[in-house]
Amino acid sequence: MAMVSIGVMGIVLGLVFWAGVFLTIRGFISAKKTGHEASIAKAHAEITRLKAEQAGVQPAAPAPAPKAGPSKAATAAKAVGKAAAWTAPRLVAGTAVVSKASVKGAKATIVQVSKWKKAKAAAKAPVQPAETPASGGNVLTPEQEKTMTETPAFMRAGKVINLAEQRDSRHTLH
Repeated sequence: MAMVSIGVMGIVLGLVFWAGVFLTIRGFISAKKTGHEASIAKAHAEITRLKAEQAGVQPAAPAPAPKAGPSKAATAAKAVGKAAAWTAPRLVAGTAVVSKASVKGAKATIVQVSKWKKAKAAAKAPVQPAETPASGGNVLTPEQEKTMTETPAFMRAGKVINLAEQRDSRHTLH
């Protein structure tokens, strides 16, 4: 899960980065166009003024002065700088948090895998019988085990004392 979130975070950060680069370049291009359009507008105004002067018409009011202030390119560069100054420390902090989480996750996975391997090895290992019998269980003494191996399984079926009782109470093998 952690690896998926790291991949998604990488994709998102890449998209944000390239969107910022694209918008910056677009801002420079549109600022250049705006400057070019302003010079064209100035030229048209001058031509119009000269034609009016030639015709003997006085303009009603002087042309408005161009707006003073920073260009669009300067404003865009300032905005990109502010965005980078705001984003960079958060990006570094987020990367540190994600890397710590992934390291913790990797360590937890290693511990879990080692537990699984130990459990698997313990399951494969032969079970050693206990030396002392467990309390309350059906544990046979060594003498009983010896007699069990000497007698066939069908003869060890139950504790029947009398052969007649056996025929009366149980089915016989024929």
